[in-house]
Amino acid sequence: MVSGLLPRASGVVERLERDLQTRFPDLELMFSRDADGVWTCSVNRDRQHFWGSGGTAWWLTDAGDLYDGGDSEDLLLSVAEFLCDNMWPDELTDPWPRCPAHHDHALNLGRAWGLASWTCADDPTAAVTIGDLGRS
Repeated sequence: MVSGLLPRASGVVERLERDLQTRFPDLELMFSRDADGVWTCSVNRDRQHFWGSGGTAWWLTDAGDLYDGGDSEDLLLSVAEFLCDNMWPDELTDPWPRCPAHHDHALNLGRAWGLASWTCADDPTAAVTIGDLGRS
């Protein structure tokens, strides 16, 4: 369970955590609210890299759950994009996750089959649903 979130929201974000653990086995995501009530995400237990932390207006209730009617895939994409764009360790420049079809470039975040996914910019059929990297 992702620290700081209620089970429904945690289960969604755990998919991203599981994918990140294919590269950073000890990594844990943790969510908390800052003094202004903004949800922040931090990376714990990866002692080899500096991830930083940050937050944005994610679709989370004050208690750390999804809003009723909220789109869990939008939440997952938002957290993944924020983490990859703003928190990823600067020293890591090699492509990740690698495209399973072409093996020479990273996948991008997007939707495939209506689900938050890692997608190939060149071939939309080369996609892996977030949470399934270890299975591909």
